[in-house]
Amino acid sequence: MNINEKNVWLDTLTQKLIECFGKRLLLIAHVGSWARDDANINSDIDVNVILDTVTPMDLLKYRQIVSAMPNSELACGFLGSKAEMDIWPKYDLMAFYYGCEVLYGSVSGVIPMVSKTDIFDNVMIVLSGINHEARHSIIYDKDLKEAADAAKGLFKAAFFVIQGWYLLKQGKYIGKRSELLKKEITSEDALVLAKYISWDEAESDPMETLDALERWSSLMFNRMEKLNLQIK
Repeated sequence: MNINEKNVWLDTLTQKLIECFGKRLLLIAHVGSWARDDANINSDIDVNVILDTVTPMDLLKYRQIVSAMPNSELACGFLGSKAEMDIWPKYDLMAFYYGCEVLYGSVSGVIPMVSKTDIFDNVMIVLSGINHEARHSIIYDKDLKEAADAAKGLFKAAFFVIQGWYLLKQGKYIGKRSELLKKEITSEDALVLAKYISWDEAESDPMETLDALERWSSLMFNRMEKLNLQIK
């Protein structure tokens, strides 16, 4: 799917949702890699939809709408209610709040404001998971090549850590890896971002791959500790 096809797809989905849910529809927000301008032709199209309430019948109606869309296998996202958003852990709403493209409605009043503390919590949850997985692989995994191949997902997640760190540091949300590479980040940040971007282009030593991720995550803990002191 190209950009023009994606835009037509989103317009069609938006109209169908408006026709189906009417005044109950509060927000349609495009999120994910396409919204970040960081997608490829096989990327999912992520759409978050917020209604006044969500009933079992609403889920079935939404399923029918999505199933009837062209390239329905690319459809992804979330259907939620205003009440659920009010109580949803705010650290989990960082990308939704800062990185969505609004197709219908308004974020204001539907998604609670995400604070610096929430951003910090989001970063630390993802970062601690990356660090744990990298060290676990280095110490325990018998097949390091298999572990390094599986680490692609961790390198992908590292982007969201750096993105959150930069948002806290500079007050700007950068949605695209290639754009974040142009910003004032560390050499270790640049290495993990570039590694993911060029993942399939070159062979690398499995232990070196895992070591790079472990070193980066360890250093990021120190940087986040300094930021936490500033936030407090």
